[in-house]
Amino acid sequence: MAEPTVRGKLPPALRRRVSRPVLERLYAKTRGSVLHIAEQLGVIPSAVVALLEDYGIASAQVPDGSQKLGMPRKVRATREELLARYEGGESLGDIAAAYGVTKQAVFYALRRNAIARRSYSDASILALSQGKVEGHTTARLDESLFSRWSRPMAYLLGYIFTDGSLTSKGKYSQAVTISSVDREHLKKLAVLLGAGVLIGTHKQSKKGFSGSQDRFIHDLVFTRPRMVVDLRRLGLTERKSLTLEFPDVPEEYLRDFIRGCWDGDGSIYVGGKGGRQLVAKIGMGSRKFITGIRDRLMPLSLGKLIIYVREPDRKRGGKNPHYVLVIHGRYAVKFCEWLYADTPDALYLTRKRLVYEKFMAGRLTSEQETRLELTRGLLSAGNDGWTARRLAAVSGLPEGDVVECLEALYERGIAASLVVSESGQRVWFDVRTVQRRAKAGER
Repeated sequence: MAEPTVRGKLPPALRRRVSRPVLERLYAKTRGSVLHIAEQLGVIPSAVVALLEDYGIASAQVPDGSQKLGMPRKVRATREELLARYEGGESLGDIAAAYGVTKQAVFYALRRNAIARRSYSDASILALSQGKVEGHTTARLDESLFSRWSRPMAYLLGYIFTDGSLTSKGKYSQAVTISSVDREHLKKLAVLLGAGVLIGTHKQSKKGFSGSQDRFIHDLVFTRPRMVVDLRRLGLTERKSLTLEFPDVPEEYLRDFIRGCWDGDGSIYVGGKGGRQLVAKIGMGSRKFITGIRDRLMPLSLGKLIIYVREPDRKRGGKNPHYVLVIHGRYAVKFCEWLYADTPDALYLTRKRLVYEKFMAGRLTSEQETRLELTRGLLSAGNDGWTARRLAAVSGLPEGDVVECLEALYERGIAASLVVSESGQRVWFDVRTVQRRAKAGER
């Protein structure tokens, strides 16, 4: 049975029963919770408060939302004292324990004295750095990363713009989330952001995407206010899918930005005619953004670069059209050569680059393909055949390159040759020209 007491007054029997060492042990064990100490001693909370004050033990914090009975409602401290403690790294709880009041009292004291509170993000970082959150440490991010252009910054920006999101976390904080099924790639991105960045994982049901089974999605989240402000300045917004605009990317960082976009929301695969063409495709809901990509790629001479519009699938709940830019064939080869030229390992998604590299194994480069097409065009236009020297003179290519092209065309069954002199000089023909001549002779 709880020992009777008048609110705020100390029962004499309680002081005799609970010594200072016993109360100090309870205080430490319960982390200063008046309610828990009262429960263990079988008394009301006000008696515990009175006993703590009588022994000179600092009043403790109790769980948020609980009222500490009998504790002072105001902080007896000057503005200078509060400001020094708060700016020195003490939390509301630390200050409350020092003055024997609740955290709510400290909150109102800061507001009365016009002392600006820390953001949720800053408060979390401070608590982590002080070891107050068991099992976790603070990440050391490069908070100035998005304030100046660099290759890692441009790549991350492209990835975030296409496959990231900006969301509000309560009243005082916003978070940037990057999600991917590829955990190893998120580890690369985490290293670019800084040290100690944690990657979370959640399970996505098959109802959430078009696959046939559940899958695990990995998330990389950061909330640093300066980084969020910089990303907003660059054009990132909440619910950006339909409204995102292409940012003003300096030319020297365009390759890295585009690669980030393609790794985030694009694809590289082998398909097209006969399933033997390289295809690079990217699609999204913002017409302005996909148009910006097309316009910045136009100087690369990648063909017509047509944007296709996919109407929404009403049966599946679709509401908005999807805009797709497709590059295929030799133009896709040329695009990928440009995209991956002189690129550090940290700035590309490995599985997408491997598709391109496997496709290119044993194949000609886009420059070689261009020379090949030029040689083939001249062959088809010459009814009387060509020598390698004459082809070189007309095309402007080195004779050695022309010979390589002719041999490649021969292997493909496109070119044929005849020896016309004792020195072994050859005259080359387009196979179709030879076939037409043969048919004409038969007639």
